[in-house]
Amino acid sequence: MNLQENIIQNLNTRLVTQSIIIDTLCQVLIKSEIISEEELVKNINSNISRIESQISEQLSKEVDSEFFSKFLKNYKGTVGEA
Repeated sequence: MNLQENIIQNLNTRLVTQSIIIDTLCQVLIKSEIISEEELVKNINSNISRIESQISEQLSKEVDSEFFSKFLKNYKGTVGEA
């Protein structure tokens, strides 16, 4: 097994382990009536939306920053005479 396959296998194992732990914790929360399944799903979906929005915002900033840095590197004129 080469290094990449080993890394992928390790990541897959970690992902499966995390999924099992999260699923178990969710079941315990629901069975102990700490939270209803509907509330849990609502909270999870809300968090997914929030994280997706943050990632999208960050990617947008990085793309803008990359664009402007490339643009400024190519600008050869006098400052203020664009």
